[in-house]
Amino acid sequence: MVLAADRALDGVADAVVHAYARLGCTVVETRLAEASGIAEVPGTVVVAADVGAAECVLEDGVDPVEMAPAIERLAATGWEVTVLSPAHRMGEAHRALRGRPALLQAWWRDGDRLCFGSPEVP
Repeated sequence: MVLAADRALDGVADAVVHAYARLGCTVVETRLAEASGIAEVPGTVVVAADVGAAECVLEDGVDPVEMAPAIERLAATGWEVTVLSPAHRMGEAHRALRGRPALLQAWWRDGDRLCFGSPEVP
């Protein structure tokens, strides 16, 4: 069963995949645990190898601090990490990820449109 929130998050990852694909990048969407090599880390990540970008989707019910070890591992191996957070969770994400080697970027829906804010330093 796919919940409405799951569809919304899938839409975020899909939008990121399509944006990088339009640039001609090789793109993979996978679980954050698989990409980082840290078991049990929750989350989805879109990796665009050609530009060294790893965009982590903050999922409902996940404390952003749970993602921190994977974010640090990806950054330490050369990836430019961005955490995509629902706009209403940006304050929480800023507090949890302050000082981590990643950017934060808000997303929200405006009707049927998926919108992204500017990247911010946590």
